[in-house]
Amino acid sequence: MRKTKKILIIEDDSAIRKLCKKELRAKGYKVKELSDGKYAIKIIKKESPDLVLLGLLIPKKDGFEIVKEIKREKDLKIRDTPMFIMSKIINKEDIREAKKLGVTEYMIKADNSPMDIANRINSFLG
Repeated sequence: MRKTKKILIIEDDSAIRKLCKKELRAKGYKVKELSDGKYAIKIIKKESPDLVLLGLLIPKKDGFEIVKEIKREKDLKIRDTPMFIMSKIINKEDIREAKKLGVTEYMIKADNSPMDIANRINSFLG
């Protein structure tokens, strides 16, 4: 029997967050959501998601801060958690920084519908 994979969405735009959640649940994933980065690391440690989908410009702790904290974790399972970033803007410096930090995927919201995002996650997690 296949274990149901867990996705953590950290995104302040409630419409995008809810649409992504709906699409991911339709593909059979368990989805937990946060609207800001305040408790992100605590939830990641507790829930051990198979993938984190996060906005870049979220309140209380931005996406890059969260990625850096994850990458500093001693627990390899946490440190190696795949991370997909969603951003509203195309910024080559942000894309370079994301790749340097080990982000798995960097997506522009305007170019990717919630269904596209869910399909990319599904292809990645297979």
